[in-house]
Amino acid sequence: MKILGQILAIGNVLNGGTAKGQADGFDLPVFTKLTAMKDATGKSLLEYIMLKLKEADPDADIMIKQLITKTVFKDCDNEYIKNKARELQAMFGNAKASFDQITSLNDPYKSTFPGDDTFVGLMSEFLDQTKKECD
Repeated sequence: MKILGQILAIGNVLNGGTAKGQADGFDLPVFTKLTAMKDATGKSLLEYIMLKLKEADPDADIMIKQLITKTVFKDCDNEYIKNKARELQAMFGNAKASFDQITSLNDPYKSTFPGDDTFVGLMSEFLDQTKKECD
């Protein structure tokens, strides 16, 4: 409840003076913004909230661990997870094969176009970066 209260309070401060200010609640998609919003030092809004809660209550980390324990799926179906992992591996394999086809086409374009072609240069950089991420 304290975490939710902090999220609501910070949201009301950030949205003060607008129609969204002084809200009595918030939608669940707000949770995705807690890690995206960062301060000047790079700390996320979620990290800020957790540090404030810990300052106010030294036992907050114990409560957070209990919350995590209660919300973790204890009775998850391992077979379901294995099947989903296989699906993801297959999807990645298909995407990688498609990517390999595209990169194999990149070399002929380099020899066809002059070396100062901006599109080809940018495309080569993009493909190199994508290959690093795939690997």
